[in-house]
Formats: sequence, C-alpha cells, structure tokens
Amino acid sequence: MTSLRKFSIVLLVVAALAGLIAAPAQAQLTPNCNSNNFPSQMTLGNSYVLNCSATGGTSPFTFSSSGTFPSGMQAYGPFGSEYTIEGPASVAGSYSFTITVKDSANKTGSQAFSITVAA
Repeated sequence: MTSLRKFSIVLLVVAALAGLIAAPAQAQLTPNCNSNNFPSQMTLGNSYVLNCSATGGTSPFTFSSSGTFPSGMQAYGPFGSEYTIEGPASVAGSYSFTITVKDSANKTGSQAFSITVAA
C-alpha cells in the first residue's frame, strides 16, 4: 500500500471518529393525507373520509390534530402509522384544522386543511 493511500485511510478514520462525515439525510417527515374522498367543498349530510399515513421520519409515529373538523366528523387512531378522520358533514360552515405527525426522533410535519360545508 502506498503512503498516500495509507494517509487517506487514516484521514477517513479520523474524520469519522470526529463526526466530520455526515450521516445520510433522512427524508422529511410529513403526513401523507389522501384527500380524494375529502374535498375542500363538502355537501351537508354527505359522509367523507380522510386517511393519513406518515411519510419519512423514523417510526413509531404519533398523530395529533388541532383546529376544528366539520361537525359530525371524528378522528380515529393513530393505528400504527395511520390516522383517519371520517363521518358526515352535519353542520354548514367553514372549518380549518391541521394534522401533525411526530416521529421517534421528535421531528414533526404537518398538513393544513380548510373545508367549507354547504347545503
């Protein structure tokens, strides 16, 4: 082995021990909510479903919500890495809420929703 190669190996070992070599970046943590059956404009009396799962981050995940769901809807879960909001839109009005997911490394991601329920 050449002296230059030995020196390169020693330099890599020292850099790794000193923390100078970065660990691979993890994907950003986000709630991945399928809003195909959860439009921003809802009809009074119809039922809707919003399914969310965690994307990125490190399991296990914890979901939470803040704000106000359309009246008549409830949150279920989390069930593993999934969270669901479903039910009938029973009161007309405007509603805003945010779904937040937190991973085991305390990273968070969120997704906001604004819903209008009309007769």
